[in-house]
Amino acid sequence: MLVKNAAEISNPANREAWSAEMAQQSQIPQALFLEDLQPQDLNFSTSPRIDPFLADSFSSSVEQAKTGRLIRNAFAVTQWADGQFVERALKTLQLENHWPQYDSQGQAADAG
Repeated sequence: MLVKNAAEISNPANREAWSAEMAQQSQIPQALFLEDLQPQDLNFSTSPRIDPFLADSFSSSVEQAKTGRLIRNAFAVTQWADGQFVERALKTLQLENHWPQYDSQGQAADAG
């Protein structure tokens, strides 16, 4: 379901309808959703992949939480998050080339 939703949201033709639905459900202005979902960034912002960029982002968040004493111990995100299920869903839905893998700097690599 996550991958199907991400594919729908990543389609620029669905941007207005999706943002209107989210605004109605959340009582957050539609303009804020539209601002976050810029057409040129849709593939980046909607990617369901647990790629190096997302893993590094989560790792930084874990370290910040530890430093801020929000958690007692840091942990290895790569041992906690497993992207195999997302990758399997992408393959099943024939979307494995829809989103590229992003490196730790947020640069797109070849999809698949």
